[in-house]
Amino acid sequence: MQNPYNAPSASLAGGGNTSQNLSHLIYGQRILIGVIVAHVLAVGSLVAAPGLGLSQGAGTLVMGSFFLIELLCLVGAFVGLYKVCRGLKISGVVIALLFLAMFVPLVNFVTLLVLNGRATRALQQAGYKVGLFGARQLAAA
Repeated sequence: MQNPYNAPSASLAGGGNTSQNLSHLIYGQRILIGVIVAHVLAVGSLVAAPGLGLSQGAGTLVMGSFFLIELLCLVGAFVGLYKVCRGLKISGVVIALLFLAMFVPLVNFVTLLVLNGRATRALQQAGYKVGLFGARQLAAA
């Protein structure tokens, strides 16, 4: 006789992580990590620049490089966000809302951190070891 308190063990159609979903997650998470690091460095340099006593020309160079780095971060965030959302099977409407969130200061950073956390959790459940620079497959025992 079966135990009525056991969880159902039937596999659901479309459930679980396929290798394609996991590859989207791995690639997207690495992009998100790079975007997060670049964003922190760019904002840090912008905050530290006034204290350095730079000339007007050098200050303009710092501001220009900040905006260029942030523009590249935005493009990278779109790519990484799309890849991670595909890997996590997030609906198109939610993806569109997350894309809009990328234009709101601080909300974009928190959104990237939350998505990175969800990707990390999904990869760990699939048997990957996730570190600072992304995921890697655990060695077979």
